[in-house]
Amino acid sequence: MSFRRFQQLTFGGLVFALTSAAAFAADPERAPQGLDALGAIRYALGHAPAILAKRSDFAGLVASFTQKRSAQYPSVDGQLQNQIARSSNLGGQFAQFGIQPVSNFSQNTAQILSQYNLYNGTAQVAAEQARRNAESSAAGLRLQEEQTALDVSSNFYGLAALHQTVVLDENDLAYQRQLLDVARANERVGRVAGVDVLRAQVAVARSESNLVQARADEANAREALAVEIGASPDATFNVPASLPVQALRRRRWSRSQRLTGRKSPPRKPSCKQRTWATPPSTATCARRCK
Repeated sequence: MSFRRFQQLTFGGLVFALTSAAAFAADPERAPQGLDALGAIRYALGHAPAILAKRSDFAGLVASFTQKRSAQYPSVDGQLQNQIARSSNLGGQFAQFGIQPVSNFSQNTAQILSQYNLYNGTAQVAAEQARRNAESSAAGLRLQEEQTALDVSSNFYGLAALHQTVVLDENDLAYQRQLLDVARANERVGRVAGVDVLRAQVAVARSESNLVQARADEANAREALAVEIGASPDATFNVPASLPVQALRRRRWSRSQRLTGRKSPPRKPSCKQRTWATPPSTATCARRCK
């Protein structure tokens, strides 16, 4: 193969891939917009690759069961015959009797044969096995649908939590920038040193890094959820505008857990767990533990 021919084939394949990608993205059936939790679950039940694979296996097993069960029914054979005879001898051998034969003769015969066995153990066992395989596949399909609905619901609200994390990081970045402006103003009037401005700049850079990571996590979760339900990666989801505070705390803790390696959230120590220089009284302990 010449280099020019290779270039032509490569360019043609690239054009076909771009055309297919544009058609795939433009298809509203494959790129739904504004799906909520219930809409995402409904779409997944009809387009998720795992469910489609289970349905294909179930349809194949049902067809196999139908084929093997048909072997138990009587076999039917049919025969159809047609005879045509023509004669140009108008007199024939019966002319002396005054009988005029028919010049054209046609005869059709049909026959149907059937055979039925009262008991066919091999066919019955095969059909029973195929039926049990189809029932097992149907149960697997129902289990896959329930598991897909549960996973899609969990991932959808995980995406909502990541979106709220992005909102929190955006507010934190705006807050750190305001602190940086205050530090610079204080530096100009001589109230703080330059190291305080540098510390505020480091806090702003840290907040920007956290925001970039949070946005990347949200985009990855959004595309993963779209692929999971069988849609194109550019599908959009209508996540809730707010989540319960406990859900956000759990999400923030799971994020800090990856950084610190701790396996349980920190708890406020009680009076018995604290170390005191001198044993406090009961009233002092109650007031300090509030």
